[in-house]
Amino acid sequence: RRCPLSAAGLQVNCSWDKWDPWKARQLQGAIGELRGMGPEFRALDNMTFYLGNDDLFYLPRSVFRLYPLLAKVFERNHLQHEAAGPTIRHVLHQLTSVPLVNMNCTGSCCAHLEPSDALSPDFRCGHPFDLTEAAVQEAVARSIVLRPTAPQ
Repeated sequence: RRCPLSAAGLQVNCSWDKWDPWKARQLQGAIGELRGMGPEFRALDNMTFYLGNDDLFYLPRSVFRLYPLLAKVFERNHLQHEAAGPTIRHVLHQLTSVPLVNMNCTGSCCAHLEPSDALSPDFRCGHPFDLTEAAVQEAVARSIVLRPTAPQ
């Protein structure tokens, strides 16, 4: 989700309860550092951050080389991962034109999934499951068996 910022660092048309205006300085520090790394980074927007699930995500192999560089810059600037991760993935898209794909995984940071979630017909991926529970282990194993693989 795209979250533009005002000049004061406040969210515009976006609401995330963990955002404070001082986080805008962290975002702007990271983007400023990236802009100094070369011309390909100069068009990056330091007045917009992105929100999304950062507990489970997919990166195509074609962006593997850039991801650690971006992650280290955002880490040095201490931007919280719920904003840093989705923003990094958006920056990767801007720099490489590799499309952003939402895999519509089930779950969130703060609620465990149940065995029935893994067995739901529309389940693709999810987080978190408590894999120490026997019922969850069985359901996850069954969900893999229930989903046929594509012909080779």
